[in-house]
Amino acid sequence: TTLPTKEEMITQLFKLPLYFEKNEGQTDPSVKYLTRGCGCSFFFTPQEIVMVLPRKNQAPADSVSSVLRMQFLAANPQPRVVGLEEAASKSNYFLGNDPQKWQTNISHYAKVAYQGLYSGIDAVFYGNGEQFEYDLCVAPGADPEAARFRVSGAESLFTDDGGNLHIVASEGQEMVMQKPVIFQEGSHGRTAIEGVFVLLARNEVGFKV
Repeated sequence: TTLPTKEEMITQLFKLPLYFEKNEGQTDPSVKYLTRGCGCSFFFTPQEIVMVLPRKNQAPADSVSSVLRMQFLAANPQPRVVGLEEAASKSNYFLGNDPQKWQTNISHYAKVAYQGLYSGIDAVFYGNGEQFEYDLCVAPGADPEAARFRVSGAESLFTDDGGNLHIVASEGQEMVMQKPVIFQEGSHGRTAIEGVFVLLARNEVGFKV
């Protein structure tokens, strides 16, 4: 039997579906949920989503990861952050020699929701295959353009001809948010609605519906 190399195991790990761990002591107390996938780590606090991007391929050994912070502006400072769709899998952390300090049977969820982020607007984060995505769920009568966010730690933000938002980190890593897919639920199903990202100020983004 040929055992896989460390690099092969990490590659397979990153191909697993994204799941979200509840913080039960394995990271900073301000974090409610966290996930690791696509080579990145995401930490969800009531005030922001912290995104840790790995150093670029073939970067110098002394290069570092980049940290981006996605903060919703003029939002509820204490939304209810909850896990949705609990999974059967669990995480275990066996760090050190003291079993009293180990964390075991940590719950996994398919989604993390920020409930009451704005009046009539929730945000839901989830994995779609190997991709990290989010939805803004707007209740009838709520204003979708009230939702806007700032990306701290980014060197630059720009939109391309396809309407996608590019976020370039200080160490050169790049994250792309695909053009918003917007639809309205009705008695006859879903109706597509046009909408785009709007750059409001340096590193601040809104939505035009």
